[in-house]
Amino acid sequence: MNPINMTVNESSPASFRCNASGDPKPVVAWFKGGSQLAAGNRIVIGGDSLTILNTTASDAGQYSCNVSNGLNSHVGIAYLLVQGKKSMTSHEVK
Repeated sequence: MNPINMTVNESSPASFRCNASGDPKPVVAWFKGGSQLAAGNRIVIGGDSLTILNTTASDAGQYSCNVSNGLNSHVGIAYLLVQGKKSMTSHEVK
């Protein structure tokens, strides 16, 4: 049920999945830090999955999925590490 920690290169997408099942069907809410995420711009939420498009350094951190069906609830936690783009420098050769 827990999402898996992930490392991506900056500008690459990152996806988390929080597999949940039950009766009644559970509702999944995604959080970064303590703030609930909403779909839009670079954030895609689809049922039990979260995708962050075109990641930036500010996307790094703790993500959690809160699963609840009114009878039970569970929190899964994963961490995202975003590696910066490597820049190449050129040097004039004399």
